[in-house]
Amino acid sequence: MKKKNSTPKKRGATQRRDDAGRKNLIQFRVEKPALSHGVTSLLATGELPEVTGALEVDKAVEEIIAGFVSDLGGPETITAAQRVILSGLRLSLRVQGLGEIHLKAAGVMNKKTHKPTAILKVLATFINSARLSALALGLGRVARKAGPNSFSEYVELIGNKAPEPPAGAQP
Repeated sequence: MKKKNSTPKKRGATQRRDDAGRKNLIQFRVEKPALSHGVTSLLATGELPEVTGALEVDKAVEEIIAGFVSDLGGPETITAAQRVILSGLRLSLRVQGLGEIHLKAAGVMNKKTHKPTAILKVLATFINSARLSALALGLGRVARKAGPNSFSEYVELIGNKAPEPPAGAQP
């Protein structure tokens, strides 16, 4: 009884296959690339494609950045390092805004694969980047006073409240 090999036998390339591969590669390079992706389009034409809603996103992002600058004490107090962080934050917010427009138009699920669209991972990356940038600027969440900070404050708070009688107790 012969044992079958687990790996198939590799066939060597013939001259005919080499010539066909070379011909296909040359033909591929000659054809104009499909300009379906914005980055490819920018590289090929040097012009940004018009995106519906991009101006509104840009305006909203500039308002958010202006609010951050105000929170940091105004433009005169912004350091060079903070300007760099704000620039990256501006880019992250723009990507998020444009991604939101795309998701509203195309939906969250890929119609062909019935899986979440790949842009969700990209957006998650930019959202996290924006969050980290805001933290680096000191614009993190501000805790509100939820209760007493010390035991003495707690005792004072409890002492000021009249205890409730237990259920069924007589006054």
